[in-house]
Amino acid sequence: SLPTVSSKLTRVDIALYCFVPLFVLGSSGSLGRSLSPATVLRWGSRRRMTRWHLLRSLVRGLAYSVVLVASALVAISLRSPLSFPAPTAALFVPVELALETMFLSACGMLLLASFVASGHGGTSVLAVLAYASVDYLLGMTELSGDHLFATGWSLTTLTGSTGIVDVLGCAARLAAILALLVLCCDVLLSGRDLLAEGGGRQDD
Repeated sequence: SLPTVSSKLTRVDIALYCFVPLFVLGSSGSLGRSLSPATVLRWGSRRRMTRWHLLRSLVRGLAYSVVLVASALVAISLRSPLSFPAPTAALFVPVELALETMFLSACGMLLLASFVASGHGGTSVLAVLAYASVDYLLGMTELSGDHLFATGWSLTTLTGSTGIVDVLGCAARLAAILALLVLCCDVLLSGRDLLAEGGGRQDD
């Protein structure tokens, strides 16, 4: 099936060593500006800042997901002797885009939360890579292939045997992780003295 063939091109190890580092590299450049006085003055409150970062992570995550899914489809069309009907692709592509976007957005919000907590970009990058490596390490155990314990990229890899209930479960878990990270950003930003750091209002 198309999901099974695609999952072989987007394995967890490839995500850990390629997809996630590229995403983090593209996102980390704006970390310093994310808490700058100009940014704080522009948005005026922590909650608005968090929502702005969430929107940026979602847009960036969607853009990366489009590239990843499109690249996988092109590779499959060029290398695979199999052909897949258009309805199959029409069902697979939106679901895969949604799952990958949520995962990458979670990485973006974790990057921000880690940066706010530590103040160091390197620590933030390591935190995201640590999160992305959880599923990779699980893949070395007897839990390999079991979505029950997955928390990251494994939740985006669909196969021909993945049912609608499993897809909804993966989406719900990724959405919960993303929501938790958004809440963490809100809490961490509430501990920052925005006025002392040259920011704007402290109200939420």
